Amino acid sequence: MPPSALVRSASFHNVGASTSASANAEDTGVTITTLTMDRFESFAKCHNDSFGTKVSCLCVPVASGPDRFRSFYTKNPDRLALCGVALRASGEVVGYVQYAPFPYSDKDGLHETKEGECYVEQLSVSAGARGLGLGTRLLEWCEARARDAGCNHMTLAVINGNRARALYERLGYVAVEQDCVDECCGCLFVFLLVGRPYGLCAPWGAVDMRKELK
Repeated sequence: MPPSALVRSASFHNVGASTSASANAEDTGVTITTLTMDRFESFAKCHNDSFGTKVSCLCVPVASGPDRFRSFYTKNPDRLALCGVALRASGEVVGYVQYAPFPYSDKDGLHETKEGECYVEQLSVSAGARGLGLGTRLLEWCEARARDAGCNHMTLAVINGNRARALYERLGYVAVEQDCVDECCGCLFVFLLVGRPYGLCAPWGAVDMRKELK
């Protein structure tokens, strides 16, 4: 993956510090289902709860309003089925996973999937819902649908230093080896797009990860 695409995608994984499923989604009254057009207010709130304080290019806020999501999915309604949301009984969105199975690219057009691949674009769990195992459940939901779509492996990108990496490793994702040129370029792009500490302090840059589906 080109470093710019790696960093852009790697910026949007936020599941908090917990890497163990202390309770499953059913036990907490949370269900995993596909995103629908009536949930963008709550969806945007969940997104901003996880990523709203982040900036891109050192100055551009990542926070998004519901109208942005509504516009995108109105133009691309087939993408709704590629987004799983974690819902409380009240209908509140407290987590989501966006994925791209072959032949889709990611929704920003930065990662082109290969045959058999399913790419995890974004994974988010609201701060108040962390520690409930929702990150695990969302990924398992995504992997099940990837199998249904005929995919045989999962891929994702994560910034080094992001605590979500421990979750991915526990679930069987393995870092893909990079050469020194990709590593240096990735470090530079992380700094330019996200800033410190990820771009200048070890561990540097971002990494691709892969999991074989059985």
